Amino acid sequence: MFSFSAKPTITYDDKYKDVITVKAGSKVSIDTTISGVPTPTSAWRFKDAPLDADKNVQPEAQPTYGRLTIHAAERGNAAEYTLTAENEVGKADATFTLVVKGTNSCNVLSVDVSAQKDGSVCACVCVVCVACVCVCACVSVFAQIQCLNQSSNTCVEKSYDVCTQTNRLRRETSAP
Repeated sequence: MFSFSAKPTITYDDKYKDVITVKAGSKVSIDTTISGVPTPTSAWRFKDAPLDADKNVQPEAQPTYGRLTIHAAERGNAAEYTLTAENEVGKADATFTLVVKGTNSCNVLSVDVSAQKDGSVCACVCVVCVACVCVCACVSVFAQIQCLNQSSNTCVEKSYDVCTQTNRLRRETSAP
């Protein structure tokens, strides 16, 4: 009886052969095909350590394919990722270099949600990413927006000002 053995191979799209550069917050997906006889085992490594899944990074290492998905790339994801396939005949590695540009590191400074006497709900959110952004909204045009109270934080003060202006505009546009 004839028996055939083959060292594992890992194949993938040419676009992954160069450095993979993405913007922070982007989704990254690297797909590979694995072959070999006998069927190889496979595993992903990150910075020379086994790569474990978390809610943002999902490595899949199967006998016939490898897939790495990063749902929202962060600077901490920038590094080399290596997929290894191995059987009794040999071993194959494929290394992918990921560079993440920009930042998606945002901080929520404050959130204020309040129910109003008229039954409406108002919310103010102040977020700092690259710049301070404050957004306020009310679900009723008659609502008094109860927003972020006294604070020395400039962004919170901006949020309060935006709420006050929004409330005034709502009253002006709803007046008979």
